[in-house]
Amino acid sequence: MAGFDAHAFGRLLWRGRRARLRRSRDGLPGRFVETGLADVRVLDVPGPGADAPTLVIVPDPPNVVEHCLPMVEAFAPRARVVVFELPGFGHSYPDAGYRFDIAGQADAFELLFERLGIRDAVLDMSCLGAYMGLQFARTYPHRVRRLLLQQVPAFHEAQAWARRADVGGLIRTPWVGQLLMRGLYRVVANHWYHAALPEGHTAQRHAEYADPTFAALDRGGCFCLADAYQRLLAQRGLPLEGLAQPVTVVWGGADRTHALTSPASVLQDLPNAEFVAFADCGHFPALEAPERYYPLVHRALDGV
Repeated sequence: MAGFDAHAFGRLLWRGRRARLRRSRDGLPGRFVETGLADVRVLDVPGPGADAPTLVIVPDPPNVVEHCLPMVEAFAPRARVVVFELPGFGHSYPDAGYRFDIAGQADAFELLFERLGIRDAVLDMSCLGAYMGLQFARTYPHRVRRLLLQQVPAFHEAQAWARRADVGGLIRTPWVGQLLMRGLYRVVANHWYHAALPEGHTAQRHAEYADPTFAALDRGGCFCLADAYQRLLAQRGLPLEGLAQPVTVVWGGADRTHALTSPASVLQDLPNAEFVAFADCGHFPALEAPERYYPLVHRALDGV
């Protein structure tokens, strides 16, 4: 069938759950914005006035909006705060024209930012999604004035990390990966939190991270990790020449999934970036250490 590739196969596999989500999503915080490429879950909290800055937060999949609610509460008194889930993850479903490659996702960001009327925002992203944020900021500089990134090494190191995380190479194998993620999405998500949080974390801490994700998946959410991995690993480099916005990268040093990653390697791609290490944090510095992370956000909103 012409045009029917592994990514179209993945959409087909998740189609029934998308219908389930449409029946169960009433009452969720936020709303759904149809961009033409995806149906995106967005929480948009107005700022204290027309001149308030804008903070855009993108949860690191499989995290969802609910993981970010404490951060929303902390910054809503001084900024418009927008949280959205990436298409293919959580409650946001991609449509037929959506591409999981970095340039395609950056273009999809532009459609969403246009719908929401966002300009000159501070953009907060993590891990593999952060490369889409960098591409977006470079391509559409009027939309982003500063980037705050977490767990972002040099691009080639991120690709090596993705290969190591995909034990056996099944997720990154077209067709096979889509089948695996559709069948084992809860197993993969549960394993992820065990590995991404610092060694010795309690069952309660694990539940604090996993439960909102499981709730999203149970109501019909998606976890299209195979599509993202396959596109990421097919990418040959990430040109960032001309990126004008200031970038701060925060690194959780107790992230066991990045034990073999060179944290400051990001400076190879972004030599002018600010690099900050939280030695005791795992994969989620903003969630694990808000008392240290939030001052960085305040500074970004202040333009310092």
